[in-house]
Amino acid sequence: MSVKPSSGRIPLRLPTDSSLLQEEELRLLESVVVHSHDAVFIADFRGAGQREVRLVYVNDAVTRITGYDRDELLGRCPRILRGNRPDYDGRIDDIFAAVQAGRPVSSRLELLRKNGSSFWGEFDIVPVYRDGGKAVSHYVCFLRDVTEQRETRLALERSEARFRSMVANISEVFTMIDADRRIVYQSPSVRKVLGFAPEEMTGFAVTDYIHPDDHGLANEALRAVAEKEGASVSATVRARTLHGTYRWVEAVATNLLTDPQLASIVLNWRDVTETRALQQQLLLSDRLASLGTLSAGVAHEINNPLAYITLNIEYVARQLALREAARAESASQGQLAELTDALREANEGAERVRRIVQDLRVFARGESPAHAVRLDLNGVVESSLNLVWNEIRHRARLVRELGPVPGVRADASRLAQVLVNLLLNAAQAIPEGRVDQNEIRVCTRSDSRGWAVIAVSDTGAGIGSEERKQIFDPFFTTKPVGLGTGLGLSIVHGIVRAAGGEVRVDSEVGKGSTFTVKLPPAEAAGTGGDVETSAQPPARRVLIIDDEALVARSLLRSLGDEYEVFSAASADEALEMLARDNRFDLLLCDVLMPQKSGMEFRRALAERYPGLLPRLVFMTGGAFTPESRSFLRETSHRVLEKPFDSAEVRRLLFDQSR
Repeated sequence: MSVKPSSGRIPLRLPTDSSLLQEEELRLLESVVVHSHDAVFIADFRGAGQREVRLVYVNDAVTRITGYDRDELLGRCPRILRGNRPDYDGRIDDIFAAVQAGRPVSSRLELLRKNGSSFWGEFDIVPVYRDGGKAVSHYVCFLRDVTEQRETRLALERSEARFRSMVANISEVFTMIDADRRIVYQSPSVRKVLGFAPEEMTGFAVTDYIHPDDHGLANEALRAVAEKEGASVSATVRARTLHGTYRWVEAVATNLLTDPQLASIVLNWRDVTETRALQQQLLLSDRLASLGTLSAGVAHEINNPLAYITLNIEYVARQLALREAARAESASQGQLAELTDALREANEGAERVRRIVQDLRVFARGESPAHAVRLDLNGVVESSLNLVWNEIRHRARLVRELGPVPGVRADASRLAQVLVNLLLNAAQAIPEGRVDQNEIRVCTRSDSRGWAVIAVSDTGAGIGSEERKQIFDPFFTTKPVGLGTGLGLSIVHGIVRAAGGEVRVDSEVGKGSTFTVKLPPAEAAGTGGDVETSAQPPARRVLIIDDEALVARSLLRSLGDEYEVFSAASADEALEMLARDNRFDLLLCDVLMPQKSGMEFRRALAERYPGLLPRLVFMTGGAFTPESRSFLRETSHRVLEKPFDSAEVRRLLFDQSR
């Protein structure tokens, strides 16, 4: 039987042996399904117990989606679309049973087109009743091809899974906040940085986890970024950890959406605590390097006048002593004695200034690059004590126990840095104002192996057992914020190890600490003693080359009794003198001079008078240029440090002339 179609409509065609629908029902179905974009099937239930299902109607969309013609589908079971999926039979049986029982069904299955290609179909099945609603005779199925939507959804799910995996495994932390600045999403990586689980932070204001002193900076940054979509602002603040401590974090806030009801600001931040500490240390190191260069320059300017002050005072004192012995008048003897005493005191003051300048030069990092030489350990200890005396004297009594120790081979400035760090740590472990109750003891000795030992002990606060395990680790400090970078003892450890030595700490809380440094003797390092120059006859004619006329004049006075002394105010003047007469047994040359330096003078000497090179001795008031530092480190010539006394000059000249 057929129903007359309306204009432009395809009629519902039912097999002659099928159960008939009422004509009114068919017209109603036709009006609903003919133009539907969904594929529409109508099937009836037949057979014993109505277990057989056959299609009695399909619309145009069925042909478009499945590729089958109507005639290929009508009268067939809908299972034809399941393809090679026998595993679906059980599910299809359950669907038919549910519909026959009068329950609508919605589901999604992978189906097969006529050409063998598969697609995902999403369908809704509605039962149709007959006999006054007592039994289900048919069902209507609305089918949609959702393959593309499913692929899109799966792609989104995969993308989200990759995003979550990435967020969970990278070191940076992502935080999303809403218009009220409350956290709506927190990435799992926050646990590595702050110790909180993400869910513990969700719902709280982001400023709850920022140091109170940084609230102003954080709020200003968030206001600025909220004003414009796409805006981005960075800020470095302190974030609170689960344990109540704070870490420095660098955050970039970005405004993604302008809707105030949505989570519109994303914070991308990372832990920069160690980086910030290292940057601060580098800045400090840079300042110290600048200070070292400045100190070396100041020392150079002081040493030149101090050199001739010392030499002249010594010369006058020596001459007065000779005249005092020759005079017989008691009155004159008394006056000469007073003058002699005054000059001796002045000479002691100049010597004290000289020692301070030398201590400053040893400590100044810019003075000379690291190079190992044979050192008198007790001398380095004394220099270091002079540098930190002001820190010690307000806190504790200083006890020196400097015993005999072997010479060690190390860099003087770095070894001084070790001692200064240990002494400052000892002083800072003791509060001010209790000098009579506290003590800092510095001992030097040899151990059973013949190594040199330095022990710095204090009666300060002491160090706990857990802290002692980390005491030499970089950035670890027991000092309050602002008083230490945590690098001092790690530097001590590195310098001592580089010198072939070892360092350890013994401490008890409330009773103080002892840091012990052990260094191998110079001979143990396989370096041997200093190589002496080949023997030469005693120097008789001396040429002094120095742009400081008073230095040259004072040397002339001091050496004139024993040597024939000449002077030149510049390297060029000295070269002119040598062109006329180069019969000099000794040349004393300043390193830094205007126009032409001592280094340039040496190059000219090597070209014109190479035979004089073994007789060249340099004088320096402080090498504060990279070139001069490198030159003095590498030169084989003897070097006389300004200021110097006449005994030192004579000893060096005698050694040079042997």
